[in-house]
Amino acid sequence: MSCAKEDVAGQLHQWALEEMHFRPQGRHVNSKLPSVDDFRNICRGQMVDIWKFVIQHVYSAQTVQKVKGNLALKHQQLSTLSYRVKYQGTEQYSSERDELLETKRALTAELASLKSDVHHVERDLSKLKKDILGTEQAYRESCTALGELRRRSALLKAHSQQCEELHDCYQEFERRMNGKIEKYKQLQSYGHWRTDLPPSKDFVESTFYSRKREEGEREVTAVEGACAKHVRETCDSIGQFLQQVLQGSFGNDRITLAQRKDLLWKDIEMVFSEYPVNQIVTSLVSNTQYCIVSNTYYIIL
Repeated sequence: MSCAKEDVAGQLHQWALEEMHFRPQGRHVNSKLPSVDDFRNICRGQMVDIWKFVIQHVYSAQTVQKVKGNLALKHQQLSTLSYRVKYQGTEQYSSERDELLETKRALTAELASLKSDVHHVERDLSKLKKDILGTEQAYRESCTALGELRRRSALLKAHSQQCEELHDCYQEFERRMNGKIEKYKQLQSYGHWRTDLPPSKDFVESTFYSRKREEGEREVTAVEGACAKHVRETCDSIGQFLQQVLQGSFGNDRITLAQRKDLLWKDIEMVFSEYPVNQIVTSLVSNTQYCIVSNTYYIIL
């Protein structure tokens, strides 16, 4: 049985390549030709008898056309032979006509073979066109899918970068909030939030600064706390900034204007994070009263 299988596989391989002119097509167009081992895989069980029948009774279109041409030629030869027998002994027989008939039969057979070859070439071209169109369609779909994937990748990358920036921003906010919470807890423990409590030791030992100011024609040295000093300096910075804006000192330089604003906001945040609200309000009132008194004094003079 094994020998019979080997024999059928070899015959099937020869029949497919030589008789049917098998060549890989479609997506397998660049693949190598199948070997006897490849055909051996399909020659199993009852398929052996089926392939034997196919090998014995199935022929290619070229072979069929050739056989038909030979039969037609044989038929014409028989007709010519009858013509020769009928007219050989008379003057109607012509050797030139016989040669022309032979040439015609040969040309007819050659024409039939060429028509068959042209038909097979046209069929192969039609298959190739369909394969090319299918390949082009698959290529366009792949390009479209690739473009969509690239677009999604770019969007995801931008979204990821935005999320990272937000994460860093939230971390910075958390750091600032934790610092302010710790500062407020310390202030609350010192009793600075309540005005009805006596000042704590830390409040008594807090930092004070000497400040020289003019009252009339003489210069007076006064003492102010750290909160009052920082509030006064911040208010002076805000006043200078507003005066420069009104005078048009920045012009069209928006970058410098934004930088000055950021610095002012940092100073304000520092004051509110370092000192309790009641001290800031007291410092603002004192600073305002001093400005009013100074301006009134100069006006009277």
